[in-house]
Amino acid sequence: MNAQADETPQDPDAVASDWGVFVRTTGAARQWFALDAGQLASAEGIVLGRRESSCHIVVSDPSISRSHCRLRGAAEGLSILDLQSRNGTFVNERRLAAYESEDIRPDDRIEIGSVVIELVAGESAPGPARETAEVPTVEPPDDAADGSAADQDEEIVEVSEIDEGTTVETETPDPAQSGRRADVTPSPAKAGAGLSASWEILGKILIAASVVAAALALTLGGHQASTAAAQFLSALVFLAIATQAVAAGLDAWRRQAAVNNLREVELDKLRQEIRLTAENARLAKEKAAASWVGVRKYRVEHKEDEGGGICSFYLVPHDGKPNPPFEPGQYLTFHLRIPDQEKQIVRCYSLSDGPAAAERYRVSVKRLAPPPGNPEAPPGLVSNYFHDHVNEGDILDVKSPSGKFFLDQTRHSPVVLIGGGVGLTPVLSMLNAIAASGSTRETWFFYGVRNGDDHVMRDHLECVASDHENVRLHVCYSDPRDGIDRPGDDYHHGERVSVELFKRLLPSNNYDFYVCGPPPMMESIVHDLSSWGVPDDHVHFETFGPASVKKTKSAPPASTTADKAPATVTFSKSGKSIPWSDQHEAILELAEANGVVMDSGCRAGNCGSCLTAVKAGRVRYLEEPGAQPDEGTCLTCISVPDGDIVLEA
Repeated sequence: MNAQADETPQDPDAVASDWGVFVRTTGAARQWFALDAGQLASAEGIVLGRRESSCHIVVSDPSISRSHCRLRGAAEGLSILDLQSRNGTFVNERRLAAYESEDIRPDDRIEIGSVVIELVAGESAPGPARETAEVPTVEPPDDAADGSAADQDEEIVEVSEIDEGTTVETETPDPAQSGRRADVTPSPAKAGAGLSASWEILGKILIAASVVAAALALTLGGHQASTAAAQFLSALVFLAIATQAVAAGLDAWRRQAAVNNLREVELDKLRQEIRLTAENARLAKEKAAASWVGVRKYRVEHKEDEGGGICSFYLVPHDGKPNPPFEPGQYLTFHLRIPDQEKQIVRCYSLSDGPAAAERYRVSVKRLAPPPGNPEAPPGLVSNYFHDHVNEGDILDVKSPSGKFFLDQTRHSPVVLIGGGVGLTPVLSMLNAIAASGSTRETWFFYGVRNGDDHVMRDHLECVASDHENVRLHVCYSDPRDGIDRPGDDYHHGERVSVELFKRLLPSNNYDFYVCGPPPMMESIVHDLSSWGVPDDHVHFETFGPASVKKTKSAPPASTTADKAPATVTFSKSGKSIPWSDQHEAILELAEANGVVMDSGCRAGNCGSCLTAVKAGRVRYLEEPGAQPDEGTCLTCISVPDGDIVLEA
């Protein structure tokens, strides 16, 4: 039975006191952990993972996330909750979704990553005889002190105790389950090279023997001796020629095997590209079939505090129908009815997980405080509403995923993903998509925050980087805390993310750059990338709210001349006619500056909230809209008048 996590502490007396687990890691001893009833009944529960500082049971296995899963008491036993692990939590071979809880019993098969968990209760728990078992210390042989193969084949078992009742059962690792091969079968090319060399050496030995035999025949003289020597010489010469022929044949076979191996590598690469192309085509078809027009009801399934003032919301369709796939980097548009607000509020938030997790949409929202220089200003309206009033079980109105800022998954060119602050979310979606697809494209990930207080998704980022050789993670703290934030451990660079840093680290500027972050950071990076010679079509950035990067206004059309009277924008409902001025970025800004009320949302031409009917005249767009508006309408947030214009506003 599936159930959501229940954070309500339980009565310790209601939780069995004799629960325990065996933990079997690949190629290591089987370990026993007694589970404390009081801890099982608490809201925190018992956390299993690799990180000693945050886990009650530490499992030293590379397939385990730093905080992998949590055990808690349940009505009829225990429950296990996946903590958004990288390699999954499985109950009876079914993978739990992130933050999904499942009741478990001793006869269930439980796996976390590649580690098997055996749940034990009651009389099945180990008795006192096992409590005295000790973990043997394995001393490496003298010739393995430098980390040789002999050293690597022995593992020292680490045991993390959860309470004083912790005991350990030791077993001899099963070679069949050790994950290591007892022998290594050489490839045909290597085997052929060895055989060819052996036959070639044999041939040279026979040639040398032939020379010795000829010299011996000349020395001995006599008819019979000469005849015997000649026969022996002929046999040696024949054998020498035969061995050389065999050596040549083996060499040709080896070369052909190498060519075949190379062809197989190329075929594997082609198969991967075909598979990715087919998968993208399938996702595009599913997206077209499952997308919706207008708003759709979504239920908040889970709410997770990420730290750093950021909270993640996991959303599932209220109607139970499937979600359409989305492109990594796209966003959701929310239509919110907030108390004390006269009209509906529209906001866009990037999806912060990859398309592989499309059964649940995740957005991560940062609480916006008043600006540092103006503490009397109101805090962020919508972000604070999400944090304080949107809870698990609530229903929200959501538009289908959209946006032009996304990673092209059909390409395999190297990428640089850059996130600053909460701008991490869309590039994190891109990173997760690369990791989940098995793509080997070269990926550099730069994440900039002020210090450790603002550093979120730390464990997940480190896990992705450690599990994928093609991912290079670089965390930048612009103002690290003395004595708290540790260079090389918490962060890699004590500076802001910048193009100067890219120049020191990247081998070239031949990358696609994806940037999302605070406006000053984005404007600086986009400008400096251009100065570095990066083509404009290789620089992609996301903008929400007032444009994060100043738009470059297109040249006026031929119909606009210097002696033509300035354009006038007339708002028919408001009864106002206002001369256009280039000091405004777009028509929407002109309206707001003159008291004309207009709906708006993303202010980047994506959400469609500012769509307005054009009664007369026409507009020019400063950039391509996310979706082309219908004839006779315009998006006022990214358009300027092309001559006199009348709008229904």
